[in-house]
Amino acid sequence: MNTRTGIGVNALLYVFLILGGGMLVALSGCASQATLVEAAAEGNPAGVEALLAQGMSADQRDTPEGPTPLMAAARGGHMELVERLLARGASPDARDGKGSTALMVAAWEGHERIVEKLLAAGADPAALNPNRDTPLHFAAGQGRLAVVNRLLAAGVALDPRNRMGNTPLMAAAGQGHAPVVEALLKGGARKDTRNAMGWTAARWAVEEGRLETLKILLQAEADPDATDAAGVTLLRVAAAKGHEAMIQRLLDARATVNARGKDGLTPLALARRNGWVGAARLLEHAGGVE
Repeated sequence: MNTRTGIGVNALLYVFLILGGGMLVALSGCASQATLVEAAAEGNPAGVEALLAQGMSADQRDTPEGPTPLMAAARGGHMELVERLLARGASPDARDGKGSTALMVAAWEGHERIVEKLLAAGADPAALNPNRDTPLHFAAGQGRLAVVNRLLAAGVALDPRNRMGNTPLMAAAGQGHAPVVEALLKGGARKDTRNAMGWTAARWAVEEGRLETLKILLQAEADPDATDAAGVTLLRVAAAKGHEAMIQRLLDARATVNARGKDGLTPLALARRNGWVGAARLLEHAGGVE
């Protein structure tokens, strides 16, 4: 666990990949006397009011690149302070040095009521950070279903692509957030959009071993033969990894059993080469050849 951000290392690594590196910054370190950002982060209404009564701006930061008090309160889930800061003129769309907004922070953390409040205050639901990640990317990647639904109700675009070409559906599929995948598909998200590597949401599901999200995507008629920029199919990936349940799902969806890659190998050849006996049997039974 990163002690400054409170975000697990695995989650950081995954979201760095799927969201193109658009991380949220940590809050400022402790000082000898609480600053407005620190008071907001701690959920200290009296401290916040005392500093504002001194004439301090509601957007006063500890450093030029640091988070605003509103961002700190949003991250901590302190609804009362979010309301107070907005009432005192805090900008809902102010950004930190990484280009994050309070809405992005609240979406990441899953604070639905704060997301609703920020939207009502005029926060931009389609705001982009430098990696072109939106609040919906963050909510979907973290599995924040209530926030995803709130953003969809606000009319956000369903398929924004970040700098790597990844969409919120890809973020949710790769992280295994089945309810979010269902919500995005129900809302009309495109199933077979490809990122810069040619990966679809289903490819992310196969790569990350997310059987449930793969099942949902295939039931929604995602392409079982989707190929990436190198011509690799979903079945080849599943065979190479020995994912028997995924192989069966793809075969049931009528994936091409003997699709060869640029290396000339079929899924069966890959399964045998990697020693996946059960996977090889499934492919042979389905008519697989080398």
